[in-house]
Amino acid sequence: MCIKSLAEAVIAQAMDDLSDDAERSYAVRFFKGQDFRTCAETAGMDLSGQITLLNMVNKIVCNVGRRKVSNTGAVSMSRKSGKYLHAIRTNTNRWSRAAAVK
Repeated sequence: MCIKSLAEAVIAQAMDDLSDDAERSYAVRFFKGQDFRTCAETAGMDLSGQITLLNMVNKIVCNVGRRKVSNTGAVSMSRKSGKYLHAIRTNTNRWSRAAAVK
């Protein structure tokens, strides 16, 4: 298995882990950090592709948070784990993946 395939597999596993309650926080941490950038660059993903993937991850995290149901049956709108996954364009004409959204 070449290193590119391994990096792609790591990203795919992290995407899969987003749907697992026990692994979600680790997957979010992966996508927020340098590990994702390293794997994405190794897999040959350009910045535009990384941002597209991070926006997809954000939608997944937000949808999973919306589907959580409390003990009383009320739907929780928790977005805590996804609030740092929005990609924005900074004043320096560079993209930032760690911009907090309030």
